[in-house]
Amino acid sequence: MPAYKLIEFKDITQVDTNCSICLESFSIENDQQNDMHVCITSCKHYFHKMCIDAWLQRAEECPLCKTSFGDRRQRPEDNFDIGEFLNNEQNINPLGQENDCIICLQPLGSERFNILCGNDHDIFHRQCAQTWLENSPNCPICRGRSRLNGRNVRRRVRVFNPPQPAYVVQLNPISPNRGNLFQTAIDRTHPRRSVTLEALQTAIEDATTSYLTWRGDGRGVYHRGNTGKDRALNFYLQITRSSTHNNNVVACWNYICNTIRNYPRHNHSYTSFILNSLKTINGLRLRAIDYTSSDNEIRNERRRLLDRGLSEINISETTPRKFKALIFGTSESARLFWQICFNEQPNDLSTMGIGYKKLNSLQGGDTLQVWVTAGQERFISIPRNAYKGANIIFVVGDAGEVRDFASRIRDNNSIPVIWVELSN
Repeated sequence: MPAYKLIEFKDITQVDTNCSICLESFSIENDQQNDMHVCITSCKHYFHKMCIDAWLQRAEECPLCKTSFGDRRQRPEDNFDIGEFLNNEQNINPLGQENDCIICLQPLGSERFNILCGNDHDIFHRQCAQTWLENSPNCPICRGRSRLNGRNVRRRVRVFNPPQPAYVVQLNPISPNRGNLFQTAIDRTHPRRSVTLEALQTAIEDATTSYLTWRGDGRGVYHRGNTGKDRALNFYLQITRSSTHNNNVVACWNYICNTIRNYPRHNHSYTSFILNSLKTINGLRLRAIDYTSSDNEIRNERRRLLDRGLSEINISETTPRKFKALIFGTSESARLFWQICFNEQPNDLSTMGIGYKKLNSLQGGDTLQVWVTAGQERFISIPRNAYKGANIIFVVGDAGEVRDFASRIRDNNSIPVIWVELSN
């Protein structure tokens, strides 16, 4: 028995003559329209034909009494319109909606799972695929045999929105950049601080101009008199005078830190404008935030910088630095990366599960420790404690593996990640 059949308006026997889906009334005028024909379901409820068809595309139960129609929800033979069917078929994806899981028909979101069949179908949720493979070894779409089983499905989840890398580099055994790969990584992600006297003076000039403009527009009602304006002008004059710092950038920086430490610190104080200007100097590496904000986190950061954070910045780095780099990727990709960069295999990777190399010949006397661990492909996510203490993260593999592993790194807000795409 079909899920519903068409009837005429005069055959409606219920008192309520409204469709329960669209809430519009049944009428003789509407009954003349093909899509507005009245239907009665097998459970004796009335709907417009168009409404119940749309409902049964997504559900198999009656909207009112929840009676299950099962396979009967397909339209019966006498209601079938070949022209309508062909028009609809031209406008839909033969496997369903493009962004829906084929098994549960719900949106995929950012998670797409590859079932590793012969056609590499990846339109599934992980949980749906795991449940399916626990009962059948074949792909739900092409029926090709999957190379997974129900227990190792969780390792193949891919999130298609990984964080953007610091930069991407192509690497193979004959690449001209393989010899200076690590030096380039340090130069691009941790450049030595190089702050000039002119940069500091320009930053203070811009901060003073911005602050005085803000005060001149009628703001700063909480300031009494011209104290704030006078303070800003006097400080700017001291910075521009060579007698204050003898044209020495370190002396100028120390004067700035020691002086503004005693200035007011609220969000629209002169010090907030100074911090906003100082953050434009790359060598200082201040956070790219608006220091004039009243947000609690920014207020705490403002206080930290004024208390001791600024004075702890070494603006003329000349001493050797120590770095630690971690390699993330499959064991096979890690071995290839190691072979390309060091012309040797990480011997301890097979026995101890860890590979280690120390580079001492970097510019400025810097040293770099490179670490790799085996079996990373077993983990669905890489938590923060797995890369604690690292200064650089290299994600290695082919283009797909790089995106896969990059998406597994969790809670990383400060460590630069470099994508290294390998080719033989």
